[in-house]
Amino acid sequence: MREILRYCPSCWGMVISDGENVLHIAVKFEEEKALKFILKQSWVVNLINQKDVEGNTPLHVYADTVNFLGADLVNHPQTNQNAVNKKNMTPLDMITNSDFFR
Repeated sequence: MREILRYCPSCWGMVISDGENVLHIAVKFEEEKALKFILKQSWVVNLINQKDVEGNTPLHVYADTVNFLGADLVNHPQTNQNAVNKKNMTPLDMITNSDFFR
């Protein structure tokens, strides 16, 4: 990741067709090293609360993930834990409505 950013510093801002950024992807695929690296960068403030086409922030994606250590994202001072997606759900709503709690 460092090498890519060295040659293409603006790559961090790219999104894929469904609106996911590099932080969404790191969380989705449980890439903890990448997540820790991204969260240490100054440009993370541009990504941390960015929504995909479903209105999900990276924290929403994390809330929908099982067995993933993402405390750094949850505890990051820039994370909006009350962001709502297009289903009007916060990340906490997603967790409490998951099969895990049923």
